[in-house]
Amino acid sequence: MPPRRPTRLPRTATWAVAGFLAIALAVGIVLLVPPALYPSLKTPDADLVGLKAQERFDIETARLELQAGLRQTLIQSLAVLVTVSGALLAWRQSLHERQQKRDDFNLKLFGEARSDLSHESEAVRIGGIYSLEALAARSTDHRRPVAEVLAAFVRERSPWPPTGSRLREDAEIMGGSAQNLLAAGVDVHIALETLVKNARDWDPTHGLFLSHLDLRVANLPDAYLEGADLTDTRLTGAYLPRAQLRGADLRGTVFLHADLTGADLTDANVSDATDFSEAACSGVKWPGGTRPPDLPRVS
Repeated sequence: MPPRRPTRLPRTATWAVAGFLAIALAVGIVLLVPPALYPSLKTPDADLVGLKAQERFDIETARLELQAGLRQTLIQSLAVLVTVSGALLAWRQSLHERQQKRDDFNLKLFGEARSDLSHESEAVRIGGIYSLEALAARSTDHRRPVAEVLAAFVRERSPWPPTGSRLREDAEIMGGSAQNLLAAGVDVHIALETLVKNARDWDPTHGLFLSHLDLRVANLPDAYLEGADLTDTRLTGAYLPRAQLRGADLRGTVFLHADLTGADLTDANVSDATDFSEAACSGVKWPGGTRPPDLPRVS
């Protein structure tokens, strides 16, 4: 049989026991300390030998007055201590209640915003994205969950290879108007922008999981994608100047016609399937310090 865990008192009972012990200690101090400091004259003392009865009475009276004064001082000090302790406990309880209300609000906001991402209306989905961004700004505990939810939203809405109405050729997308920034829709583009803009603060130790995505013609200047998993993601015609791609997994990633000017690919993992054909690569920091040979276009 597994060992039994020691029984723990409920928090209310613990505080009750602590309060009882504190009261007992206070009563003991008030009753015992004054007689200990000003003892009775009944104890034989050579200095008291030969004193008259009146003198002994006066000394005894003075001793009792000293005890009473000390006892009153102790009671007042303990009263002040109790008052201060009560104020501190009330302040701590107030902080706990405020934190609990804040946590409840954040949890409710997270749930509602996450539900908004599955709404049929694009406007509602965009509102959910901005709500999640606001939540991550106010709650450090929610930053990584928000990053994971937005990344999952992008993966669900813009997979590669595309299907249905998103199934368009690169030439059609590249020749589209400026309004057509992303084949998958404005909401996906906003979610992607939100991710790459805040990833450094939200989850710096874990790269974003953005594998097998259709991110053609994405507009992501200064994107923070350090350590990101971009395997087999299509970034045809993407605008990625000064992108941080240090340590990113770029195996099979297609940067055909992409703008990578000034991007940092130090320690990035590239493969023969990584396509930099016709990409703008001026000032790029390549893995190992040297640019890989041009690779054939991936169809």
